[in-house]
Amino acid sequence: MRKLSDLRAKLGDKAMATIAIQKQAGSAHSTRKAELAIAKRVPNRPSAAAKLPKPPKVLARKPRRGLKLRPAKPVEMLPEEKAPPFQWWELPEGASVREVPPNRISESSHAILDSLLTPGGGEEVRDDLQELFAVIGLDFGTSCTKVVVRFPYETGELTVAIPAPEYCVSNNQPHLWQTVLWLRPDGQFLAWPEEGAVLLHALKQGVMASGADGNVTPGKYRGLSVSKADAATAYLAYVIRYTRGWLRTHRPNLFRGRHTRWLLNLGLPAEKADNGQLTATYRQIAAAALLCANYTDRPDIEIIKLFLTDDAVVTAGMSEDKALELGIGVFPETVAEAVGFVKSNLASLDLYLMVDVGASTLDICTFRLHRWEPGTYQYALQSGMVRPLGVEAMHWFLGQGRTVAAFIQQCERGLWEVVWATRTDKDPNAQCWQDGQDLSVFLVGGGAKSLIHRKVIDDLTPWLRTNTKGNGVRLVQLPVPKTLDTSTPVIDFGRLAVAWGLSYPEDQIGKVVPPSQSTNVPMAVRREVSEEYVSKDLV
Repeated sequence: MRKLSDLRAKLGDKAMATIAIQKQAGSAHSTRKAELAIAKRVPNRPSAAAKLPKPPKVLARKPRRGLKLRPAKPVEMLPEEKAPPFQWWELPEGASVREVPPNRISESSHAILDSLLTPGGGEEVRDDLQELFAVIGLDFGTSCTKVVVRFPYETGELTVAIPAPEYCVSNNQPHLWQTVLWLRPDGQFLAWPEEGAVLLHALKQGVMASGADGNVTPGKYRGLSVSKADAATAYLAYVIRYTRGWLRTHRPNLFRGRHTRWLLNLGLPAEKADNGQLTATYRQIAAAALLCANYTDRPDIEIIKLFLTDDAVVTAGMSEDKALELGIGVFPETVAEAVGFVKSNLASLDLYLMVDVGASTLDICTFRLHRWEPGTYQYALQSGMVRPLGVEAMHWFLGQGRTVAAFIQQCERGLWEVVWATRTDKDPNAQCWQDGQDLSVFLVGGGAKSLIHRKVIDDLTPWLRTNTKGNGVRLVQLPVPKTLDTSTPVIDFGRLAVAWGLSYPEDQIGKVVPPSQSTNVPMAVRREVSEEYVSKDLV
């Protein structure tokens, strides 16, 4: 027991030192932002409420038409048949993607991995070295993870897409890292397969579905149970450490004679932006993972829990400002995907619908883009929904004996509810509902090329024409950035769009207003002319 107590004390001392160094990174970045703001003479930002535009004045308006939740062409039924009540389908907990994770790693691949993980750990911070700021944009996906790193204050603003380890590449796309992890019997986490190690999957779903404190494996290791948050933290720590090691190995000139201030931005589904508990969990996991990546040894359960339960990390989870002090930002994935579009000068101040088709989920969100200040925008999230209706989830759905038509109905219902909530409550005066106008739609994500999901988007046009005066939808393409540095060709930039947007420093992404704080735009009141007309009898 004495030996174990001494070990834990040493671990605690190392953890405190790591946290102190990372706080210096957050503080240094705040100083750098302030210096840039003074240089540019940027005025203080007004409150979000002050920036929300007032609705246009309309003297007369026809009453709203009721929501018609039905397909454009109703399905014919026999007279005695009745449509069953609609019910949302749920993905079985712990459902894995169809792609088989690796079951072995070659000696050469393992040697390469070790050579990149070693330099990815902590580094000496010295006052005589110039600071180098690096922002890790990390898209933590259900099936795979994507990473883009930006050096925002360097000449040319170098931005690098990090290739995944060769043995764990997903779908033969070099920048996609399978979201899987392994656990040894002694409680040590591994980023590679090993005989006797337990495979841990559904890492992201585990955190989102039923609470991050639930166990991912039966039994205990060294008397400690392994929670979903533990597994997600260990996986992200490996990704971060590998990312830093890859950059130091393949872009050594950037780091020569400098010490690096690492910042981390993580994305979560837009609908969850109002879920304070989940957002806090994401911040806590991200902070613990970034700190654990500095640790010299391989992460095990005890080390992971030590970081996750540290007061500074727990406080960072509960406070956005405290998270920024550790260099951590959490943003809606919808906003991250839109950042590249907004910064390309193709965007207008308008209402948009973002439909992100992932492996497990279909993430639907409407947002209005406002000007926040010169060069900065505000994303007012109007309405959102995330359902387990992604490409991989569709195969689980069909595997339960259900039909493609029933799956399409689930997707359509999600789109209708989000669009109609925006139409009736949040933004009823948007131009897209008026004669001849279109609703701008982004169809993004790894499953954006799915024919089933594309049909759902196409069918939104006749539904809009039936329920509004609008003309339908207009698909908007995300521009491929010309400045993205890749060691191998990018097959599908849409898979990297979230990571690209997250790679911007938090103050360059813009102001995000969650749905609960996005002020409802009131409907214009129809006024009777007779109420204002003064007759001769009243004179």
